[in-house]
Amino acid sequence: MKKTVHLITALTILLAYSCNFSVGTEKDFATGLSFQYKGFRVEHVSLIDSASQKLSSNQIPFNSRIGFLVSGLSNFTIKDGLVFPGMTVEITDGQGVPVVGASPDLFAQTSGFSPTEASVLLGSAMIGTPMKQGESYHLKTHVWDKNNEANILDAEVEIIVK
Repeated sequence: MKKTVHLITALTILLAYSCNFSVGTEKDFATGLSFQYKGFRVEHVSLIDSASQKLSSNQIPFNSRIGFLVSGLSNFTIKDGLVFPGMTVEITDGQGVPVVGASPDLFAQTSGFSPTEASVLLGSAMIGTPMKQGESYHLKTHVWDKNNEANILDAEVEIIVK
């Protein structure tokens, strides 16, 4: 009986690891950044400054650049040895009105990447006019696999402009 239970457990674990589908949700309590993904595998999503340093707060200086750094991204659908990520970054005010409009796709003009190149993606935006110091804004990104619409990653954070 014990051998059967161990065998079933081992087969279940093996089956779970052999699947190419993943789903998850994580949150960085220091910045408030949260992200969820489906289909992709991802190691980290970080909020970074213009020097590519991980931020430890959601208070962002006016006239600075902020970005989402997605690292360890995998499980793209490969076509002719290349992968085709899509990515948008958008900032909205407290009423949900876009302050910095989302570009339709930051990687629209590319002809694909190697899976290694696409394992690290960066989308950024400038924190400046028409934003106002002392106000809060909602920063979000959407990442997708152009060859497999089931693979998505969404990240968001409330920022306060200093």
